Amino acid sequence: MDFWRKLVAVSIVFYAVLFGWIFWQNLTADTDYPYHLHRIWALTQGYYITDPYLSHGTEFTLKYGAIPLLLGVLIYPVFRVYTVAVLLVIAFCLLWYFSQQLFSKLATARIARLATIIVLLNPLTVMLFVTTKMPFLWGVVFGVLSLNYYLEGKRVVAAVLGAISIITHPLCIGLLAAILMLRFDLKNWLKYYLPVCVLSGVQAVFFLGGSEGGGQIYLPPTLLLVSSLITLFATRQSSRVPCAIALAALAISLAAGYAPTAYFERMAWFVIFISIPFYVELVGSRLRQVVCPVSAFAMVISVFMVCLNPTLARADNPEVYENLLAENEILEILTDGYVRYSGDGSALYVLPFGGVRFSNSGVELHEFSSYENAAEYYDLLLSENASFVMVYQQSPEENYLVELGFPLAFSYENLRVYQVIS
Repeated sequence: MDFWRKLVAVSIVFYAVLFGWIFWQNLTADTDYPYHLHRIWALTQGYYITDPYLSHGTEFTLKYGAIPLLLGVLIYPVFRVYTVAVLLVIAFCLLWYFSQQLFSKLATARIARLATIIVLLNPLTVMLFVTTKMPFLWGVVFGVLSLNYYLEGKRVVAAVLGAISIITHPLCIGLLAAILMLRFDLKNWLKYYLPVCVLSGVQAVFFLGGSEGGGQIYLPPTLLLVSSLITLFATRQSSRVPCAIALAALAISLAAGYAPTAYFERMAWFVIFISIPFYVELVGSRLRQVVCPVSAFAMVISVFMVCLNPTLARADNPEVYENLLAENEILEILTDGYVRYSGDGSALYVLPFGGVRFSNSGVELHEFSSYENAAEYYDLLLSENASFVMVYQQSPEENYLVELGFPLAFSYENLRVYQVIS
């Protein structure tokens, strides 16, 4: 077995273990998993516009991720709780295939093969699968396919696939723009992707709140983006102009307090992704000596990052919510109003089977910092028209619930439900 086949075999085994873990964990693999699975289930119930079970009934079911979600509808009757895991496996196979095609247009076939493996073993890529970023990964697949046609000069197909990419996930506009780091021809790029840019802006304003994530600086992803741009600037002379423009735009957006730094890790991944063929080519004759230790190091770092993933430390147990469905008395009470979920996990998928409707769509950890006192938190509950708040294990919100004197309506193991008193 030659060097290339060994590397492929190691990569397949690595991802087989990873996907085995995702199939085993399913709803508890990451907080995104039950959210996406719920949306697939809601579509199977015929809710193609808004989802009556999330965000007080105002959640757009297909606000992003339409194609993989609709594909999920087709396979859901067979795979049920494993549907999202299956969609991740399909995305992985497509990403491998189309990335190699794209890189073959930027470098030799040998370099394209190795660059693809390095991309897949990149710890950032691994974490995208571990944290079940299913719509994002499918958006990347369509974006990579679009760039293939862009480099072939097929404008209409590239633009259509580019639009599908950012509809699948709005952040994928960054992937389409990343090609400028290697082939800086802004005028020609806009001929292909100007309509896609307009669509991306409209989508950001109407579906993602425009400046969502701006103002607060998340240092690790910001440093990662800056370092990826500086590294490319320093090592590739023809990339200095686009890297300088990107760094200047980044500095301006940070100074203006608009930059959505929480998403900069994805932007850095785009820069690294598109740059890998160049870095592989830069290594040159030492490629074989470098790729093996780099790949091994990447896999070790990936395992380390997975173990440190804060989501894994967040308690979740679908059986607790399944047991609640059997409690007819409390279930009848909960279905009379909206329930605010003070966590982010399997309840989003399990409880709607019993008719429970949520006033939100789960709580990210950074949201807790926006409640400065109990009065503000109470105003939030009123604005969501929440009748109950559900707490599993520990949540900062429970401190406000106790301070406000809300009665405990239900308690089972680590699950507690408080009633909101107007």
